[in-house]
Amino acid sequence: MKKNIRNVTAICMAFFILLTFTAGCGKEENPVVQSGAVSPDVVYTEEEAAATEVLKVGGYTIYLDETLVYLFQQLYSYGLTSETLSQDEEVCREETISKIRETYIIYDVAIHDDIEVTDEDIAASNESAANFIEVFDGILETYGISEEAVEECFYKQYIASKYENDMKNSMSETINNELNEHYKNVKFMVMYMFTFPTIEMDSENMPVIDENGNYISLSEDEMNKVYAKAEEAKVKVSGGADAEEVAEEYGVSDFSFETTAYDGGTSDELNEMLTNLGDGEISDIIKTDKGYVFYQMKDSDNEDLKSAYIYAMASEKLDTEYETLRNSWLTSIEVDESGDLIGNTWDEIDVLQISIELETVGIV
Repeated sequence: MKKNIRNVTAICMAFFILLTFTAGCGKEENPVVQSGAVSPDVVYTEEEAAATEVLKVGGYTIYLDETLVYLFQQLYSYGLTSETLSQDEEVCREETISKIRETYIIYDVAIHDDIEVTDEDIAASNESAANFIEVFDGILETYGISEEAVEECFYKQYIASKYENDMKNSMSETINNELNEHYKNVKFMVMYMFTFPTIEMDSENMPVIDENGNYISLSEDEMNKVYAKAEEAKVKVSGGADAEEVAEEYGVSDFSFETTAYDGGTSDELNEMLTNLGDGEISDIIKTDKGYVFYQMKDSDNEDLKSAYIYAMASEKLDTEYETLRNSWLTSIEVDESGDLIGNTWDEIDVLQISIELETVGIV
């Protein structure tokens, strides 16, 4: 399947704005901070950083220079100072490696899905890389990170992010179309529901429960009186009285409120009753386990309510289905948490010292 990702959406661009301004660094004894000044010493040469293997992800080998770019991003985006890193360094390390893995795996899925990469895509990723280079000018040279390495790193991140965004947008469109078709002829209703309790209530209008956890019903005589009040209230509303004012007058405002339903979304009996009501009409009084209930139809076919319902359903369905799809991508390449690391290079990088250096120059 070929995906055209020519258009950069707001979500995608927000992601790359974050990537543009992210920072971190690398290893080696005495990498910085002497008397409050940045050390001019080179921690890694470009040749060393470009040739030192750090991590394998499937058939990809990630070298030191690119690993450091991801670390820079992690430190900057979360504002990880030396103080916070003293407690969270392991989390920082884990999340950095996790981000590298996820990016490479999704990039691999995108490439195998024949994603179309345009000149505009390349220009956009290069622009993000250039902004990153500008922010960390000097720091990159200290750690042997070439402009080409930064551009390659940002290119993979860009393609992975755009592929995710494109797939999510495509899924969203499909889900919305399906739901709109399903509910095309379904009416969504807004009504005011009156409830006159036929169970005992306490002083705070909460149901009284017996020792077995059951509601305590009123006597038959008391129920008849409640029903008579419900009939009186119904007559007043039918005559044009305001529903909320009537509920307040009869002392049932705590149990009466505006509610919604859609055709087919309730019991058959209630559904038939509600769908036969026109705007302003009043239903029959029905007996429930908690009291006598009747409805005044406010809007028998509310398109805004339908749209809001479809939006909520689509969002929930998209989140579930996209998470399943994304997890399938992330399992397409086998991961060995410790075995994928090559040698001791990653463990030897002094993340805490790097954060001190970035604090010194005001980056974090």
